[in-house]
Amino acid sequence: MKRTPRSTALLAGAAAACLVLTGCAGSGVGRSASAGTDSLRIATLTAAQSLDPAAAVGSALPYFQAVYDTLLRRAPDGTYHPMLATRWSWSSDRTQLALTLREGVEFADGTPFDGAAVKANMTRFKKGGGASAKTLSVLKDVEVRDAHHVTLRLTNPDPAMLFYLSDAAGLMASPAKFTGDSLKTTPDGTGPYTLDKSRTALGTKYVYTRKKDYWGEELPYRTLSMSVFDNETAVVNGLKTGQIDSALLQDADQQAAIEADPRLTTRKQSIDFQGLLLFDRAGARTPALREAKVRQALNYAIDRDTMLDKIRLGRGETTDQVFGPDTRGYDKKLDHAYPHDPAKARNSSPRRDTRRGSRSSCPASPRSSATPSRPRCRATSRPSASASTGRASARRAPSRRSTPTAPTPRWS
Repeated sequence: MKRTPRSTALLAGAAAACLVLTGCAGSGVGRSASAGTDSLRIATLTAAQSLDPAAAVGSALPYFQAVYDTLLRRAPDGTYHPMLATRWSWSSDRTQLALTLREGVEFADGTPFDGAAVKANMTRFKKGGGASAKTLSVLKDVEVRDAHHVTLRLTNPDPAMLFYLSDAAGLMASPAKFTGDSLKTTPDGTGPYTLDKSRTALGTKYVYTRKKDYWGEELPYRTLSMSVFDNETAVVNGLKTGQIDSALLQDADQQAAIEADPRLTTRKQSIDFQGLLLFDRAGARTPALREAKVRQALNYAIDRDTMLDKIRLGRGETTDQVFGPDTRGYDKKLDHAYPHDPAKARNSSPRRDTRRGSRSSCPASPRSSATPSRPRCRATSRPSASASTGRASARRAPSRRSTPTAPTPRWS
């Protein structure tokens, strides 16, 4: 498996936790929220294309988490806790997930949250065509047993379903607003904040005010704002001048520049993996990849340590797997399976492939305002039946997040 670098990000400000969703591992920087006031000002490079949860996607989730609750709450350590669903249990074959719903909760428009609302939301999300709609591809039906009990029926087991219910697929909006497109600009959820449209400029700045009658614990900030920036230099300037309280910084140079400022606090956070995944095991697009030795040669040929040092200023760590050491999927035995060894790379590759060479195209990810475009070569395969898949992964870099003196929001 090829090791690729994980980048680090710097989080500036009090709400760094929610912005970790924007992408690469990074580092955060911050000061006490708004100089001791009860407002929190967040800077982000991610613009929300819509506030309709049917279009929600990971990097833009903070916009949604302010106004919508999910069925389950995912803690920073990856464990799941009650939110709109208070209990859940699997059938023995793990194709049915029974949920007990929280009682006495209403959407902003007064519509009650109940089993019918869960069914309507999940059906709409699956058929809505959003970037995350595929996460519910195995959802066959939602059975509403009564107002406070539903059962999700799946076509086959999906180990990630609880994760999805704590993510975009678990966001609940008022079914009364499903007709028309008002949810794109006027969210209607059960969350702790409401969008202040009088102070919001869609696409540029979003201002939220705390609900007085929120069903859950009151959050520390009466006002929450998210401002969209188009570059990290401007974000750093905003942090240094006190115009914003929190941000995630992914650029290594910007991280280095901000760390020396005594007025700001930073915290590292590993939040992303960058690597080359080769899925073309059969050689359908690149015939040379049919050969396990070719795939192994690619792993030996790439100097991940030098790439990390030169491109990311050494901020991160090399790894042979997609999963970080703090996740259940991590297997220490898989790390460092392919050290950089040009000679071994040449000897591993069949002569005919070495002479003629082969070319593989890497389509670039669509550029978004959240992160720079990165190649998405997904041609990886397993060189053998062993754990060393033919995956060119880069290194995992710690990210830095700011740790403010005020408490952080409850989403992560």
